[in-house]
Amino acid sequence: MSAGEAKEPSWMMRNRNPKELYEDDYTYISDSGIPLRFEQGGGAKDVGQTTWDGAILLAKYFEHAQTTGSIDFSGMTIVELGSGTGLVGTVCAMLGANVVLTDRPGVVTDLLRRNANRNRSSVQGTLTVEALDWRIDEHVPRLLSQFRNFDLIVAAEVIYCDALVHPLLNTLKGLQKNGAELIMSHAVHRLAPLVTFLAEIHRRSSSVLSVPDVQLHPKYKAEGLLIKRVTPLLNRSEAIASNRGAIQKQKVSKLEIKCEQALRNLLSYQRLEYETFEAGCMVCNDQDQMDRFANIQMEKARLIEQLGILESQTADFIYSVHENVVNHERIMRNDKISKDLQARTRELSVVGDKLQLTPVPQESS
Repeated sequence: MSAGEAKEPSWMMRNRNPKELYEDDYTYISDSGIPLRFEQGGGAKDVGQTTWDGAILLAKYFEHAQTTGSIDFSGMTIVELGSGTGLVGTVCAMLGANVVLTDRPGVVTDLLRRNANRNRSSVQGTLTVEALDWRIDEHVPRLLSQFRNFDLIVAAEVIYCDALVHPLLNTLKGLQKNGAELIMSHAVHRLAPLVTFLAEIHRRSSSVLSVPDVQLHPKYKAEGLLIKRVTPLLNRSEAIASNRGAIQKQKVSKLEIKCEQALRNLLSYQRLEYETFEAGCMVCNDQDQMDRFANIQMEKARLIEQLGILESQTADFIYSVHENVVNHERIMRNDKISKDLQARTRELSVVGDKLQLTPVPQESS
């Protein structure tokens, strides 16, 4: 690691050896010291049975939100999509929510049931495991027939390829009919499917807001990991009215639209450029040119990742500006009240002089 390179947080999983990442049990320690243990499996061929960094980040964000009072999980009904090992949903249940853990039927849901049973004694709410394949239309109505409506939908790093985007969108369309908010984490190195997902979400007139860095758990933050809150138009005005950062969030939402459109254009350009260049190399069979182009592509990928990080930093900046504006307005308001009181006191003093009122002497203590 170079001197200028930032050291990644020790809690992150992606830099651990394959055995730790895919096979060993993962132990999550809550802020209150409660250990939650999760079996993993499947190896690198089945990433759905692994605990990823986005799940840890989201779980710790929820713990911090409960502590600060920005979200109260007590009694909420929550569904987790693509639960994998079930970490995020189990933490929500630990905080008092009634949680339905979902994933594709078979091996993953079997793993989920074992992990739910393993941690059931450590949660205040309830844990239920249900099969939910986003590609099967009947699964969402069946789920809603059992649990009616959900207060919140959570998901951690579930959009890791383009093929999952539209099945996920269709699933959300059914689950968000009552206006349930989606809170999801995502890694910016898988940016292309996220861009497609967010573009479609905006087209459906949902509010998409990034969680500012200042709202994350102070000990669990990482560059390249984002948390987004997706609220259907049905609940948008209510969500904005209840949030202290309404002005900042509206600005960030507009900024995100521009960033996402720019990324879409860049990705489209990349694909076209690559196809054109590849066709030329096939004709001239120039390996050096192909190697040079591969290096250019890697540099572009790095720039795209930096753009995602910049988006998160911009959200933090706008949030801090808004906080300063609010504080300034509060100071100005207090100053005006003070001046009004002084003016009123002078008026009363003049009236008192005219009436020749004598102040009532104060009793000595």
